[in-house]
Amino acid sequence: MAVSKNDTRVTQSGVVIRNDAGLGGMLGFTQYSGLVYAIAQDDAQGVLNWLDRKQEHPSAQIYISTLGMGWSIPQLKPVYPIPQLLPDTRSWSVVPSPDKPILVNWFITGRCPLACKYCYAEDLMRKEDLEPTAAQISETAETILSLSPVVVVLTGGDPLFSPHIATAMRSLTGRVGIIVDTSGYTMRDHHMRLFAEHGVSIRISIDSQVPRINDAQRPVSSLYPKLVSRGHALDAAMEALCRCLDAGLNVTVQTVATKRTANDLVPLGDTLFRLGVHSWRIFKVAPSQASLSGYQRLVGTHTDDGRAYKGKRAKGPYEHAFAQVLLARAAQWKNQLAIQVTYNESPNSVVLVSPDGRFVTESNTGKGKVLLDNLHPKLPRLSAVRSVVDMSGHAARYLNLTTPFERANS
Repeated sequence: MAVSKNDTRVTQSGVVIRNDAGLGGMLGFTQYSGLVYAIAQDDAQGVLNWLDRKQEHPSAQIYISTLGMGWSIPQLKPVYPIPQLLPDTRSWSVVPSPDKPILVNWFITGRCPLACKYCYAEDLMRKEDLEPTAAQISETAETILSLSPVVVVLTGGDPLFSPHIATAMRSLTGRVGIIVDTSGYTMRDHHMRLFAEHGVSIRISIDSQVPRINDAQRPVSSLYPKLVSRGHALDAAMEALCRCLDAGLNVTVQTVATKRTANDLVPLGDTLFRLGVHSWRIFKVAPSQASLSGYQRLVGTHTDDGRAYKGKRAKGPYEHAFAQVLLARAAQWKNQLAIQVTYNESPNSVVLVSPDGRFVTESNTGKGKVLLDNLHPKLPRLSAVRSVVDMSGHAARYLNLTTPFERANS
């Protein structure tokens, strides 16, 4: 069965696909790496036939090494091209804006056991009157699916803190790719069973392998004093990571780079690689005029060339640190670690769903969130989504176009 225009579905191989006329090709998400790839239009039908097990091979080996991992080839023999454009960047002279969102971040709860110093979602959190019921979770899932995303990320808050995480997974399974973002602080056996049952990718947040640094940025929330006895954030995150790896689950580590963690990124990458992690996502904290003082406390006061920050467009002082990570990827980790460096230079490039079901994005002025559709906040029109969200930045974010290609492939 061929895909219809902008229609998301799960193929016989388990890879989630969607044709996208705006992108000029097909999108594919595999749970085994937690990555989205763009597939050139000339190859799309043959790749689709292969993913549906109707033909033995796709048109190029690179598809087997990326979209084939976990079902066509052993999971330990993948290739992680940067950017995520297949079969290669020469097939994409430009990457137009997609017609529909590639990925939607769904805050299924505002509750979180941690109080991260850099949290960008505090304005969507800690509001008990906005916590959804199971019925509202199911309803919001249907609305999200009407936008035909390739991936839905269950986030928060911490989705493991939600009593309705199983309801959310059941509403999405078999219809879209699923990622769970978590600190791992409250991960329990029943969560592990849910992850395996629904074939999700897990993303666990670890900023530093030095406990005092990691836990200074990611302290336990004072709203949950009983949780403090469970230990520090790093201990819980590392335990959760090892449990997922031991269980054969698909896990990515997420790291927020600040002035306290930047110089330790390569040692952290070494640790993750030796543990068997194959996917690492590094965020750059985005400055804004509305929160510049807080940004400077986390990141510093000057750019790489010594100039003072003057607003949200400043690149930040960690270009060298990121370059060292990418060089280590090639020299030490032999490109067996997928690296995504998210620069956050287009703040309104994300699609977020609040716990009460409103669709929002980051303000491009740095002042909180903005509704995607003022007339229909919980059922946004696609035209409104495209007018508010920077769809080119959206594609760049999720196809790894912001990670420097030359350094990544040197």
